[in-house]
Amino acid sequence: LGLTGPPVARPSVRKTTLLDGNASDFGVISVAYVSLGTLGWSLTGSWARAEELTQETFIRAHTGLLSFRGDCSVATWLFRIARNLT
Repeated sequence: LGLTGPPVARPSVRKTTLLDGNASDFGVISVAYVSLGTLGWSLTGSWARAEELTQETFIRAHTGLLSFRGDCSVATWLFRIARNLT
């Protein structure tokens, strides 16, 4: 992953934007990916395990996107999925 330093501020993405497949929000998702990798490392102590956790988080998010209620930011939702996987 090549992740170093503190997590980057995460702009919010609306659920409707994700469902519409708006490509302009890909950068926001990329920032979430980096931040999830950093979170994964802090939870597991391993960059390899952090990468696996990040991938599994995005798989779970993709399969559960329709169940996302939208009462929190997408980043918060992703972080909760990652935390629940550890």
